[in-house]
Amino acid sequence: RGLLRGRIMVLSDPVYGLVYPFLLLSIIGLSLVMISYVMFYRDKNDDLHKIIFYLALSDWCRSVWWILTFILGIDHEYVCIAQALGAQFFFVASWFWPLFFAVRLYMANILDIVEFRKFWAFHVVAWGFPLLVCLLGYTLDVYGQIGLWCWVTDNFYQIVLNEFPLGAMIIIQTYILIAILYQMIRYRRGYVTIDHSNSGATSSRLVLFIAVPVFCWTFGFADRAYEIVNKEPLYILYVLHSI
Repeated sequence: RGLLRGRIMVLSDPVYGLVYPFLLLSIIGLSLVMISYVMFYRDKNDDLHKIIFYLALSDWCRSVWWILTFILGIDHEYVCIAQALGAQFFFVASWFWPLFFAVRLYMANILDIVEFRKFWAFHVVAWGFPLLVCLLGYTLDVYGQIGLWCWVTDNFYQIVLNEFPLGAMIIIQTYILIAILYQMIRYRRGYVTIDHSNSGATSSRLVLFIAVPVFCWTFGFADRAYEIVNKEPLYILYVLHSI
């Protein structure tokens, strides 16, 4: 029954129809990223590549969780709550790994910190903070069904549990992006030198790992903020956020 209802909603809403094919493509692409790291990348101690692996892992888990929601349905309360908690956990975790990538580049290129021996701290924050968010949401009983999936049902707690942390991520990562771009400009004009033997040496390719999440997060943040304020979504933001 839940599966049939989910399929009917997917077919009746073209945006829902786009979400699941993109999720499947994400699962395939992220699987290839993780397999490539495990099987073919030799320097497992390189911080930036480790961060990319854990970013892929958190996004992969989030995508699989959404697919399982479509398969199982959310008619039963315990399935709905489990889906909401899993999605919340991996969703928030997936914010931190791009941020840590940016922080690691900032440390290497702005602060001249080449070696970082406390990578475990990234794990504590990236998995610990989402766990705290989920425990807070579960304790406050704010998870429930919203359309095809389950999420935070109360606008105030959507701001507390989602919008506020995500807004902070966008601000911090935008600052780091601007600082590193400024450093790149200074390097190209000959004002500073960069040790390119350092794996964190700035390049346009690495900067994209900072810029793309900010770009994508902004659509999600704007969509949810608009819907909270206006009580209904703006369709173009809704589409961009879903994709």
